[in-house]
Amino acid sequence: MLLALDAGNSNLTAALFDGQRLEAVWRLRADPRTTADDLSVTFAALLRARGLSEANVTDVGIACVVPPLAPALAALAAQHLRAPAVVVGPEDAGGLRIAVDEPAALGPDRIAGAVAAVERHGAPVVVADFGSATTLTVVSSERAIVGGAIAPGIGMAARALHERTGRLPLVEPAAPGRAVGASTQEAIRAGVVFGCVGAVRELLRRTRAELGSEAPMIATGGLCGVIAPLLPEIAAVEPLLTLEGVRLACERGRPA
Repeated sequence: MLLALDAGNSNLTAALFDGQRLEAVWRLRADPRTTADDLSVTFAALLRARGLSEANVTDVGIACVVPPLAPALAALAAQHLRAPAVVVGPEDAGGLRIAVDEPAALGPDRIAGAVAAVERHGAPVVVADFGSATTLTVVSSERAIVGGAIAPGIGMAARALHERTGRLPLVEPAAPGRAVGASTQEAIRAGVVFGCVGAVRELLRRTRAELGSEAPMIATGGLCGVIAPLLPEIAAVEPLLTLEGVRLACERGRPA
């Protein structure tokens, strides 16, 4: 079985695959202080709850954007699971070409999402990931990641308003009922959510113009459920796209 790990800024999401079949998904807090021993105890318990053990994990795929957590994930695979690991990055990009100015700076989660999007929807394609940040990752018709855009996520925007002002409350991201908020909370929610919708719509318009193609936009990320109903431009919503991309990159990066 393959254990796919997506370590983001807020959550560590894991999926257990038996071939192409998804067996389980777990969402944990991404704590950069977590050790390999901590992770081993956690995953042993999660596997045991499904009647499995660490011995059932034969391969590990890792996409990590939290540098302090990367050694713990690698040690989990090597020392505890005793399974070979593929670390998604410019060298293991699941068959895609990386055509950006600084390949090493491209987030592994963005690479994994692009791998899965191309597999499912072809190229060109645009992946919109709504998480801690809102990112657009663009794959050309030549199956090359050519760049994209990065903006604050709606949760980050709401926290910034609270932390950098004297009176604005912290508002949880949710779909606004209307654009004209009658309360401060409604106004913040309208601003951050509809503001994100407008930004993504404009970025997609400009991206398609630069590509010269009506590339489909695929939505993923923990907050895609808030944004997707408000953006008819989204062709498909796939919350587990990144984990599926980790699986594909792992399979393609495994020695024959």
